Amino acid sequence: ISWPQISTAQINTLLQGKTTVSELVIENCAAVTTLSPGLNSITTVTTSLVVQNLDALTSLAFPALTSVGARVYIGDHSRLSSVSIPLVASVSSLVIQDNGRLSTVLFSALTAVNTSLTVRNCNYLGAAALSTGFAQLRTVSGSLILWAFSRSGSSTTQLTTLTLVSLVSTGDFMIRDTNALAVSMPVLATMGNGQFISLNLARDFVFPSLLNMTGYLQFANMMALSNLCQFRLPQTGYTSTRNVLIQNSPLLTTMPLWIATSARLATSSECPAVNPVIIRDQASYAAYMGSSLVTATVLGRVVISWPQ
Repeated sequence: ISWPQISTAQINTLLQGKTTVSELVIENCAAVTTLSPGLNSITTVTTSLVVQNLDALTSLAFPALTSVGARVYIGDHSRLSSVSIPLVASVSSLVIQDNGRLSTVLFSALTAVNTSLTVRNCNYLGAAALSTGFAQLRTVSGSLILWAFSRSGSSTTQLTTLTLVSLVSTGDFMIRDTNALAVSMPVLATMGNGQFISLNLARDFVFPSLLNMTGYLQFANMMALSNLCQFRLPQTGYTSTRNVLIQNSPLLTTMPLWIATSARLATSSECPAVNPVIIRDQASYAAYMGSSLVTATVLGRVVISWPQ
């Protein structure tokens, strides 16, 4: 459907009651303000789903859709504020880009993207909203690109942590040009390249489970980041033939020794030893309180088993 003059009533009458569509493309329908109830019954799109350049559209929802055979593209909307596709568990690829007012995404069931996932140029999409919208995402077989989002709108929704709590593996991973205060990938174990660029407010990178990188690692234009002590990739897990790149990140001086060596930094500090804390009685408590671990922000194993 590509007809600038089609009305909201006409497009919904055309689509209403349909359950299966081989390919669905809706584009350049300038007057359409809503696609409900037209999309409400669609359960299956056999190949591609494309919704683009609907200037009057403010929300997009596929409440019954459970299967998309190929790519999903949602882009070039000037007023779109929310996207909801809550029942689809996997897609070939997903692109959400150039939606200047988008603030909410909801892909509640999405666990796998078989090629690439891109979220780009969605300045009102806060880190918290993106994290919530992809809460079940476990694998991205190709590239995962989060670029130029969370840069406008309410500061209370932006200045927070970007986290994909279920993400276990991805190919190349890029996060660029966002105002998130921290990046946390608590269960991410494998990735290809890791490029983290122009996250000017990010102070923490928390990757506690990362075991293997097959590509190179880059931190560039990170103006607030001072340490990589919670980026726990072991040296044996970095199998790339390229050196780590640390560029224009003036505060970033504390990191694991192998990262500093690979990045060929002239001056750097090694992260403090991550020692266990075990408190079972008054003596072990007093020993802890008298040690440098009291002021440490990174600890290893902590066990507190003291009835008194």
